[in-house]
Amino acid sequence: MALGLLLGTILAISADAASLEGALAQAATDHGNVLVVFASPLVPPSETLARDLADRMDEGLPVPVLALRADPYDGASGTALAQRFNLHVLPTLLLLQPDGSELARVEQPMASRDVRRALADLLAGRGALARLRKQETDRPGDLEVALALGRELASRGDLAGARLRLQKVAAAGTPRALATRARYDLALSKVRDRDVDGAVEALRAIVADDKGSAQEDAEIALAQLLVIQGDPSEAARVLERFRVAHPEHARDAEVETILQHIRSGGSPTASR
Repeated sequence: MALGLLLGTILAISADAASLEGALAQAATDHGNVLVVFASPLVPPSETLARDLADRMDEGLPVPVLALRADPYDGASGTALAQRFNLHVLPTLLLLQPDGSELARVEQPMASRDVRRALADLLAGRGALARLRKQETDRPGDLEVALALGRELASRGDLAGARLRLQKVAAAGTPRALATRARYDLALSKVRDRDVDGAVEALRAIVADDKGSAQEDAEIALAQLLVIQGDPSEAARVLERFRVAHPEHARDAEVETILQHIRSGGSPTASR
């Protein structure tokens, strides 16, 4: 099956439980897998990824993969799927086995070509996790490897393993950019544990202490979590300060979309 055509056909439709079960049944027949792409126009990078995947997803995969797009803001059906799979960031891509069990999860913005490459490697038994574990064994003191493996484990739901690596990088303190990124990922891991208060406290510390791309990501994530906490006024102030401090930033469109959503009374899901 041309998966790009399938995804393109349903791109404007938010999948529900029935369509997911139908896709899982078809995957069982085809000896394949199901990819659920969580994306929303309210988080522009996720929508960009979904649209690019719709055009190119079927290139280079060794087994059939059926794709569904789910928008967590599109009514009860999208919300139900988001809750079922413990969604807390957009974009999120879930690769499911025909029985519905989770084979892999990607919870960060990626170019569609990188998504396709990662899926192809995983389905061919050469996943990123195995490569990173080998690198960790071969280079035990390499903080870049520790950070990459920590982030990979977090994306797969292994929070204990992720925190072990991320805390190591954060405690090292240098290089500062790696340490800050590790602190940021540790903060987001608290959301997975439903510790939003703890995540907000950790993100505030990053915003106050650091500079660089992780600090900028922390500002946006902090604003989104403040909305979830029921403090949209403070969230708006954080985003307005971000726009003043970072004019013509690459994420300006995303910030403006979140601000519009706050003004309308919505509560966007935290995104990396």
